[in-house]
Amino acid sequence: MRNIWILLIMFCFEVNAQNFALHFDGQDDEVILGNSTLFDIGTSYTLEAWINATEWRQEQWQGSILGKDTPNNGDQGYAFRCGKEGTLSFVMSVNGNWTEAATGPIMDEGIWNHVAAVIDDGEIRLYVNGSEEASVGYNGTPSMTQFANLKIGASAEFPGRIFHGAIDEVRLWNVARTEQELNEFKSETLNGDETGLISYYEFNEGTGVSLGNKVGSAPTGSLTNMTEESWIGGVAISAIDVGVTDIVNPDVVSIYNRPVRVGVNLKNFGTEDIKDVKLRLMLDGNEIHQETISESIEAGTTDYYLFKKAIDFTQLDEQSISVISEHPDDANTANNSATLQFEKQANSNLVSIFDRRQHNFGNAGQTQFKAVNLPEDLQIYEQILMHISLECPAGGCDPWDQPANIFLVKDGEEYELGRYITPYGIACGNWTVDVTDFKSLLGGASVFKSYIQVWGANGWLLNLDIELIEGAANVSYNKVGKLWENQYLVYGDPGISHNLPVLAHDIDLNTESSHLRMTISGHGQANTDNAAEFSPKTHEIVANNFTVNEHYLWKNDCAQNSCSNQAGNWEFNRAGWCPGEAVDPYIYNLTSHFNPGATGFLDYKLQNYVNLLNTGYNGTSHTEPHYRIASYIIENSPTRYETYQNLNLSEIVLSIDSTSSPLSFGPVSLRLLNEGSEIIENPKVRYFVNGILVSEELAESSITPGQTLHYDFKTNFDFIENVAYNIVANIQTSDDNPNDDYHHIKLEGSLTKVDALNLDHLIDVFPNPSYGSFNLKVDPSISVAEMAVYNSNGQMVRYN
Repeated sequence: MRNIWILLIMFCFEVNAQNFALHFDGQDDEVILGNSTLFDIGTSYTLEAWINATEWRQEQWQGSILGKDTPNNGDQGYAFRCGKEGTLSFVMSVNGNWTEAATGPIMDEGIWNHVAAVIDDGEIRLYVNGSEEASVGYNGTPSMTQFANLKIGASAEFPGRIFHGAIDEVRLWNVARTEQELNEFKSETLNGDETGLISYYEFNEGTGVSLGNKVGSAPTGSLTNMTEESWIGGVAISAIDVGVTDIVNPDVVSIYNRPVRVGVNLKNFGTEDIKDVKLRLMLDGNEIHQETISESIEAGTTDYYLFKKAIDFTQLDEQSISVISEHPDDANTANNSATLQFEKQANSNLVSIFDRRQHNFGNAGQTQFKAVNLPEDLQIYEQILMHISLECPAGGCDPWDQPANIFLVKDGEEYELGRYITPYGIACGNWTVDVTDFKSLLGGASVFKSYIQVWGANGWLLNLDIELIEGAANVSYNKVGKLWENQYLVYGDPGISHNLPVLAHDIDLNTESSHLRMTISGHGQANTDNAAEFSPKTHEIVANNFTVNEHYLWKNDCAQNSCSNQAGNWEFNRAGWCPGEAVDPYIYNLTSHFNPGATGFLDYKLQNYVNLLNTGYNGTSHTEPHYRIASYIIENSPTRYETYQNLNLSEIVLSIDSTSSPLSFGPVSLRLLNEGSEIIENPKVRYFVNGILVSEELAESSITPGQTLHYDFKTNFDFIENVAYNIVANIQTSDDNPNDDYHHIKLEGSLTKVDALNLDHLIDVFPNPSYGSFNLKVDPSISVAEMAVYNSNGQMVRYN
């Protein structure tokens, strides 16, 4: 018996000894791997690790996971890092300048997250727990260095960029790993001889000051400023671990107009399938409803769940909605909840994104994020405007004119919605940027990212609003294609090419018109021609190998800036911008150059320029000449580009004949608007009065896109005078927009008889009868706010 017991002890020790990690204190801990050429990134490369953050650093670039980045001899190398409420970032020097891919704030503290950066022939992709969360393209060659060591937990040569938390299972590959490969092997121990694996640190020593490499020919690691206490238990993935990643319904407009159903994304982080997950719906910290999901959620997958019960939030001015997942065997509760804040606006079509949100080079940080659920289908809006203004913090505004960007982060991609330049030291705005071009992307759950390049502790307070403007029924639908994106394109350095690549773009068959949208501004100051900020240049638009237009990049009205009386040289004209103004996007119509269904080739040729004294930059007081470019091709069509199914319960009507005594109540009626692209057949509808189901019926009709059906319920409710009623109706569909399936009306107070108004002598319709066309004459003494025309089947055929 004693021998068996000893064997068991040895067996348990062996298991534990094989699962260690290192904890980095966030101050000076690091592991030095050396400067081997194995660590140089080429056309294809993959870096991956498991991380467990004790706390996130203030900015996404401050928590280095792997760093071989140096500012010496020009920007060189790369860094895999994290911070800013769980943001993952990878930055790489391309042609001597940094190119960054970054996610939104999607990781939680105190739990293990698998992170990977994949470099794949002109594209950087970021993965978190096996899902692609961000990507960015680059043009050029990675700029590597043999003079900086690769480090784990710290930047190579940028002081203070230290990770705080645990790191395990670091792997480097000279191939681009696929999403499937990352998922399949992220929790598996490797042999060390896998194809493309060039360095593999298991962290399983559990003691000592060296980190072994399972690829025998690769460098080992040297622990610096670390002790025996730095060795801790390694990555452990629970068999049962389920959590709510985000709340994607309701939207910020519908929640104050009608009852809504809350929808969430639920992820199985564990290694086993799971079911019978309880979801608790919380309002301002108090539980108001719960439901249990009986369906199984596969390991590693994310499922969308829409609560069955609709909740009426319309009487609230602001609220915090949270959803908490619970399972009796859940081993990790750190990722179990998600929260969204809602605040009613005085103007229901004005959505507040940031309200006096501070940006600084300090505790607040230069980058801020905000998750917002906009209405699902913004294609129906005629115009979408973004309003920007800046206020001063208590210590005063930042004194310098600095570039700032507003990005949309959607499905792992970043889109620059607008750019502005901060004024010299004073509060300013409102600046308005038309972002209608992006309405196909803005709808639904979205993350807004704001960046202000500010180096002072005071910085700015940002206000950002989105205005949704409804218009005519015949709106235009659009789609967005990315073109050139570079926030630091060096201009004029004889050793760095500033030629942008020729891009091919396939024009959709449905496209009726297309245009180039380019936000471009010149910055820096050179010793030749004072470029790029203070030098006007003329660049070329080339379509299908022909120069079709010249773009004179110059802003010549800075002295008329609405943000006047600034400090500094704000009156001087500049290359596409002025201090204290939004940067106007350059728009060029491509319709006549690109044919529907064909491939078009587009180029933007910068004017030839060479900085003959390409050093110093006025005694290092300025940056080198560079352009900031974000460009897109926007296609427009009178019809939708993608299949979209949505039936909108736009209105409930209760007919009341106030001329009778007692009052006479007609049927409850619905107006059902098909806002999608498909015919909807016989939708099921129902209505409740004071919470009691009155009727569930089929609205037997075919509703074509753009058509409104006026449906009268066949089962009536016996309404009584002087009684308050709450009528709630809903469509029982599973379309692409759950936010408009419910509506309600409230009859409050006394319902009394009123004198009938006879309009026969004030309104004249002729000819009568009509055969499809008629005229309406209205006496000037009355005002017509709206008019609807219905056919004999109850379908709306015209609305004004």
